[in-house]
Amino acid sequence: MPVTALVVIWGFAATLTIEQGQQLLRIQKVYDNIVYPVSEAINELQSERFVSVSYLAWRTSALRTDLQVQRRKTDATAVLLTRLSEQARDETPSAMWDRVQDLIRQMDRLDVLRGQVDDQRLTRLDVIEEYSAVVETAHQVYDRLMISPDIDIIEQTKALILITRSRELVSQQSALVLGAQASGRMTQDERDAFSGMVGKRRLLYQLGTSQLDAGLLKQYGTLNSTPVYTSFVSLEDDVIARVRPGQPLPPEAIAWPTTAQALTRQLTETTNAAADATAARAVPLAQGVLWNIGIVGALGLAAVLATAFISFRFARTVTGELSTLHRAAADLAGRRLPDLVRRLRRGEDVDVAAETPPMAQASDTVEIENVGRAFTSVQHTAIEAAVGQAELRKGVNKVFLNLARRSQSLLQRQLGMLDGLEKEITTPTCWNGCSASTTSPPACAVTRRA
Repeated sequence: MPVTALVVIWGFAATLTIEQGQQLLRIQKVYDNIVYPVSEAINELQSERFVSVSYLAWRTSALRTDLQVQRRKTDATAVLLTRLSEQARDETPSAMWDRVQDLIRQMDRLDVLRGQVDDQRLTRLDVIEEYSAVVETAHQVYDRLMISPDIDIIEQTKALILITRSRELVSQQSALVLGAQASGRMTQDERDAFSGMVGKRRLLYQLGTSQLDAGLLKQYGTLNSTPVYTSFVSLEDDVIARVRPGQPLPPEAIAWPTTAQALTRQLTETTNAAADATAARAVPLAQGVLWNIGIVGALGLAAVLATAFISFRFARTVTGELSTLHRAAADLAGRRLPDLVRRLRRGEDVDVAAETPPMAQASDTVEIENVGRAFTSVQHTAIEAAVGQAELRKGVNKVFLNLARRSQSLLQRQLGMLDGLEKEITTPTCWNGCSASTTSPPACAVTRRA
C-alpha cells in the first residue's frame, strides 16, 4: 500500500507536469497552423482591399493586372489556412476553431464581392466595409487565442491584439483617403466613416499600449516619435478639421495614401517584433516545465525504489510471521477441530483448556501478535462451543430416552388391558342375563359390548 500510494502521487504530479509541457506544445502547434496563417490572410485581405479601391478609383489596365495578382495571393493564403488549420484541429479551442471556419467560408465567397468590384456595383466605401467585415472575423480568431498559461504573457498578448486592430483601422483609412485622392473630394459618408475610424484607431492604440510592460512599450514609444507616425496623426487632424464633404481636397492630400501605407508597414514591423519578444518569454516557461518533468521523474523514481526496498524487507518479516499464523489456523481448521468433533461424537470427555494452546508466539509486530491472540480466542470459543453442543446433545438424548421408557411402560399397561378385554368378550351375554346358547336368536337382546 505505501508503494502504491507513492506511485499514485508520483503519477499525479508527473501527469500535471507533463500536461503543462503538452499544453506548451499545443500552443506552439496552434500558433504555427492557425495564428500565423490568419496573420498572412489579414495582410493579403488588406492589400486586396487597397488595390480594389485603387482599381475603382482609376480603372487602369495596370491596376487590373495588379488586382488579379493580389487576388491569387489571397486565394493561396486561404488554401494554406485551410490545410494547416486541419493539422491543429484537435489542439484548437472550439470557439477559436469556429471563428477560423467562419473566416475560411468568407474567403471562399470573395468571388461574389470581386464580381461586384469588377462591375462597379459598389462604392469605394462599400468595398472597404465588405473587406473589413472579413478582416474582423480574422481578428475574432485572435480574441479566442490562449498563447500561454502565464497570466503576464496573456495580458501582453491581448494588448498586442488591440494594437493589431488599430493597425487594421490605419489600413482602412489608407484605402479611404486613396479613393478620396482619386476623385479629388470626399463624400459625407466617407468623411463620417473616416472620423469614426480615427476615434476607434486612437482608442484601441491607447488601450493596447497602456497595457504593455516597459520592455514592449519602449518599441512603440520609438514608433510614436518617428516622422511617419507624427505625419499620420497630422493627416487625421487635417481630414477632420479641413475636409468638407463635396469640396476639393487640400493640396497636401496627395501625400495621404503614402503616409498611411508607410505607417501600416511600420506598425506591422513593430507589432511583429513585439509578438516575437512575447513568444520568446514563453521559452523559459517551457524549459522550466521540462526541468520540472525531469526533477519530478528522478525524485519520484528514487522515492519509489527506496520505498520498495524498505517495504520488501518489512514484508519478508511480516510474511514469515503470517505464514506461521496461517499454518496454525489451517491445522486448527483441517485437523484439530474435526478430530475434536469426532471425539465428542464418540462421547469422549474433552478438556477445553488443554485443547486450546496459543496459536502464535510473541512477535516484533504488534499487529501480528494481536491477530495471533484473536485467533487463539477464536480457537477457544470454537472448541468451547463444540463441547457445549456435545453436552447439549447428550442432555437431549437423555430426555428422549426417558420419554421412550415412559412410553414403553404405558404401552405395556395398555397391552395388558387389551388382553383382559379380549378375554372378557369371548362368551357374549344378553341384556336379560340369559346365555346366548340357551336362548333362541330372536329372543336375545342386544349383546353387551366392551
